[in-house]
Amino acid sequence: MLASMAKKPASKSDGGAEEAAAGTKRKSAAGKGGKTGAGGASKGEAEQGGFAEMGLLGPMTPEPKKVEGAGKIEPPAKSGVKAAASGAAAKRESAAAAVVTETKANSVLDDGDEPGEGVREGPISLDGIIGQRRAIEILRGAVRTGRVHHAWIFSGPRGVGKFTTARAFAATLLSTGESVDDQTRERIVGLVQRGTHPDVHVIRKELAKVSSDDAARRSKQRTIAKAVVDEFLLKPAALSRVASELPQGLAGKVFIVDEAELMDPVTQNQVLKTLEEPAEGTVIILVTSDESRLLATVRSRCQRVSFGTLTERDMQAWMQISGVEVEADVSPWLLRFAAGSPGAALVAIEHGLYQWHSALDPALKAIEAAAMTPGGGTLPAGPSVAAGVGALMSKLVEDRAKATVEGKPNASKEAANQFWCKRMLGLLADRWRVLLRRAENGEQVARCSAAIELIRVAERQAESNVQIGAVLENLAAQLMTPSPEVLLTAGL
Repeated sequence: MLASMAKKPASKSDGGAEEAAAGTKRKSAAGKGGKTGAGGASKGEAEQGGFAEMGLLGPMTPEPKKVEGAGKIEPPAKSGVKAAASGAAAKRESAAAAVVTETKANSVLDDGDEPGEGVREGPISLDGIIGQRRAIEILRGAVRTGRVHHAWIFSGPRGVGKFTTARAFAATLLSTGESVDDQTRERIVGLVQRGTHPDVHVIRKELAKVSSDDAARRSKQRTIAKAVVDEFLLKPAALSRVASELPQGLAGKVFIVDEAELMDPVTQNQVLKTLEEPAEGTVIILVTSDESRLLATVRSRCQRVSFGTLTERDMQAWMQISGVEVEADVSPWLLRFAAGSPGAALVAIEHGLYQWHSALDPALKAIEAAAMTPGGGTLPAGPSVAAGVGALMSKLVEDRAKATVEGKPNASKEAANQFWCKRMLGLLADRWRVLLRRAENGEQVARCSAAIELIRVAERQAESNVQIGAVLENLAAQLMTPSPEVLLTAGL
């Protein structure tokens, strides 16, 4: 079975679930017979899992890791770097740096998107990004001409490299210019790589934990609070850059807003003026997996770059470069489940989702066989089998969600349930897509298509806060006989 992956002690977190497209050195710690905890990961790994970019929860307890850069943090040793803050403000900014570090250590996808999960050393060069050729060419073109727009939107599925690319782009902008010699360029890139460049700011919802605003600190961190945007984006954007002893490249300051869709409309409107007229040398990058949730006025002020899922060849290249090693019989399943998202692959690896697959496989095979029988097959004790499968799926999701939020007062159990339910539904959808490709007649095609649509409906129900157990148990019963008639009964 897919085992948890051993983390190299010297590794540093790259920061988001998009970091997934970066170079992670991982190796199977236990192989098929490895000792694992719930869901296939050890308890420690379950608690260090990657959720920041997924909108999951408050920060988890991290190992010491590098900082992504929220405000001025540990300026370079070279004299002349201005202090960004002092007193209480300096303490807040230092704490903010720790939160960003912690978030990176615990986010899954790139993205992360967004992390534990995510001990990976991502590329700090645009040349190191895997599978996003079109997006990288757009960014290279801007750098080549020297005409860099001040506001960008990086949009695309979770876990495909958006956040990693944003960091690489920031390093490129800060280190490219006539006055930047090779030695200085190397120094700047190194600061960004280590997460200690004082003019690279990452804004995430978890910064609420160290906000000066009491209400933001008490929040469940489901959105990027207005107070967080004001404190960590708008105010710093209006100030002079910190590393003033370094020559300015194509940009002087770069702000990366991760999961930008989590800003509510009021907060997005608050950002508009800065997007329209930023301080000279300021570049803002909005990273999002759901561009439709950004206001049209925000989108119209940004240059948009689309990211897509990786091809199977690119996924295999990513696995090789990242040092991801799994059992030979697990690899095909992992590639199918990830569906072109390195971040999704890391979720599966780090949280033992192959063990979910193995635990459910016998009963699901029986249900699928009955559903694919011409004329609608029957399954002995069918209702009880469906009920058992539904209950088992619910328990697996519930156990993982509990482990996720345990000991984290600001973590959202609701978000954790939704996150793991979505992973479970993804596992089911993968199985029915395989059956669809193997369908031998129109009836089987119709049944597979109906099953996939039922899973989509279940996902929407879960997102609408329907009780997760009810969603999964109802779905298990419906999958016994997926058909257009069942879709009609479901109100579709």
